[in-house]
Amino acid sequence: QQAIDQREFKTWYKEWVEAKFPENATTIVDLTMWDTWVLEPGPGPVVVDVVTTALQDAEALAVAYLELNGTNSPLQFTDYESYYADQKVAFINKLSQSNGVTSTLLETVDNDLRMTTDTNPMAKTEWYRLGIKVGYGEVFEPTHKWLGEQGRSAYCDPLFKSLVEHGHCDVAREWFTEYESFYNSYVVGQVKRALEPCNNEENLGFEGGDKTSPENESEEEMSSNAFCMDVWSFCFTLFQLSACLPYSWKMSFLQ
Repeated sequence: QQAIDQREFKTWYKEWVEAKFPENATTIVDLTMWDTWVLEPGPGPVVVDVVTTALQDAEALAVAYLELNGTNSPLQFTDYESYYADQKVAFINKLSQSNGVTSTLLETVDNDLRMTTDTNPMAKTEWYRLGIKVGYGEVFEPTHKWLGEQGRSAYCDPLFKSLVEHGHCDVAREWFTEYESFYNSYVVGQVKRALEPCNNEENLGFEGGDKTSPENESEEEMSSNAFCMDVWSFCFTLFQLSACLPYSWKMSFLQ
């Protein structure tokens, strides 16, 4: 076996389409716009519309809660039970964008949708951030527990930042001290940077070339972190692209 260039791949693709879809082969090949995608400079010829009715529905539910302001529940609130992760995040972000969110409103939402006990990591992180912002006391201990159950920067860093931004430096320092040995060096560095605004109150000893800070991370550690992020991005992109293919095409690729 040996590597092939894009011309050989184009020839193989055309032959494969003709063999798999003989009745529509010409149409499929033309719609592929191979030369436009591969050879011409600039953005691709197709602009992907990432706005879906599912996300719009999630934001509409948030607006309904905001309009009721905790006095009642929207008629369609049970729809939330079928939301996927991005819908849940869109719902929470829409609430967060409003200046009218109160603890009373969050309590109503929580009673309806059981947000604080949601098991989805993306949704719970955004909900905890919103709760910290508003001062909804029910999220603080679950946030404390969540920060000790996992050590992913995408979840830990935003939560520590929220604690600092909304006046909870003492809590943030206490929790970080508790979990520092559990986190890897990259996350430790990120959290320390998030806690820097608290240093006006007390010197936490972050100066002086901490070996675990991002600036002093070894090339091997930085390379490993970058590789993991690249692999994740590549897999996520493949997942998104697969959603655009007709089911019959997907099954043909698997055969």
